[in-house]
Amino acid sequence: MNMHLNNGHDTIQPTQSEDRNLGLIGTIFLWTAATLVTPTIMTGQMFIPDVSPSSAFFMVLLGSVLGCLALGAVAVIGTRTGLPTFMIARSTYGYHGSKIFASLNVVILTGWSLIQGYLGALALNKVTATLFGLDNILLAIFLTQGLVLVITILGHTGIQKIEGIASSLMLIMALAITYKLLSENGLGDIKNLPLSDTPSLTMAIVFDIVLALDHPAM
Repeated sequence: MNMHLNNGHDTIQPTQSEDRNLGLIGTIFLWTAATLVTPTIMTGQMFIPDVSPSSAFFMVLLGSVLGCLALGAVAVIGTRTGLPTFMIARSTYGYHGSKIFASLNVVILTGWSLIQGYLGALALNKVTATLFGLDNILLAIFLTQGLVLVITILGHTGIQKIEGIASSLMLIMALAITYKLLSENGLGDIKNLPLSDTPSLTMAIVFDIVLALDHPAM
């Protein structure tokens, strides 16, 4: 397997047919890696005990399905034209209007990257403190944000060769955590968790959050 990494070279020009090499399996790996991230998992934990586990699961399922329909519609247009999302937006919002949404997307993704990098640093610092006695959150933040910077420079074209491995490991870890949770508590205990007397989230808000999380990098 060729593991050579190349710098990203994203442009506003249509992607040529010979460069469209992601494929179905690559797309699955891409969205697996994009979904199984710490902020998404921690956001899901916020829903309980404000809403019941079954209601939270239903809202996550409904929001994800509707979000995927929107992403799929954009993907169909992108496949036909080869254009990036915010170039396609020009047909709806015009030249200047699309710049507004592109700028907002930069702000959102910058914040998303910072949050993920910080949470990753917390996890890394916990591991190094436990295994090596090295408790240095600033060093952990430097390392994780440095990794974010490297990934940004490489772009998806640069990292897709190793994305399959990373996605597979993330999926295995998620399944292991789910197994441990269910083996220690059981579905009955989870379903019967006591709800909050003063909930700050409703099912409508949960649905809105899930729908928003489906489009962080659209």
